[in-house]
Amino acid sequence: MSDSNTFSDMLAYMPTNLPTSDVCPNVIGQTMMARAVDLLNNGVLDMGAFYGSPGIMNSKYSWYSPELFSQITDAVQKFALEHGLRVLIIWGLDSVRGANFVKGAVIFPTGIATAATFNPQHAYNASRIAAKDTRAAGVHWAFAPVCDLIFNKTSPRLYESFGGDPFLFSHMTAASVNRYQGDYKCDRLRVAACAKHFVGGLNVDKNELSSCKISKTELFEYSILLFKAAINVGVVTMMADFGSINEE
Repeated sequence: MSDSNTFSDMLAYMPTNLPTSDVCPNVIGQTMMARAVDLLNNGVLDMGAFYGSPGIMNSKYSWYSPELFSQITDAVQKFALEHGLRVLIIWGLDSVRGANFVKGAVIFPTGIATAATFNPQHAYNASRIAAKDTRAAGVHWAFAPVCDLIFNKTSPRLYESFGGDPFLFSHMTAASVNRYQGDYKCDRLRVAACAKHFVGGLNVDKNELSSCKISKTELFEYSILLFKAAINVGVVTMMADFGSINEE
């Protein structure tokens, strides 16, 4: 089904407590407004931030073209400036190896495969295109790169990382941040980068939400160095780990 047909069903998301005439009239059309307001009524307006795609995951509505995606983000921003706190929404996407939430975006090899080339230029180039495709969707913030040095080879998210060598990893991280970000405030082909997951987050056995197992030496002598590499080249945001370390 094409994107134009996809939006024909979006009227089902129109909230009953907000009349159509009050939903950013004449911006991009009633059906897209319905989806935008659905997002806002589910907490986006109160939090001031939205993470992910406006699509309905695991369905035929999962991905939108850059044009339609950006129309939704623009509509949300306009609505946010006219209601509630009247501040812009911070919108972020998990564009780790490409803007995978955007239809037609280029998807690159995993982090571990990129690191296997031992060439930071590949991380640089992949991040440049991922930033461009993310920004084309009207999103200004990418939750990347992954800065988790892997010590546990059974980690279910090993593939996201640049591996287990701190020296190589640092160079890959710096190259990635540089190209995602650059002068993101002025350059419409760049986005704000986000180093994640601080710290040691992917060193788990089976469940990504279980406690990370990592020694203090590995944590302070190696893992933190990768986030330092990101900070040294100016990364503007960092994402906290979503689990505990050594069950603490």
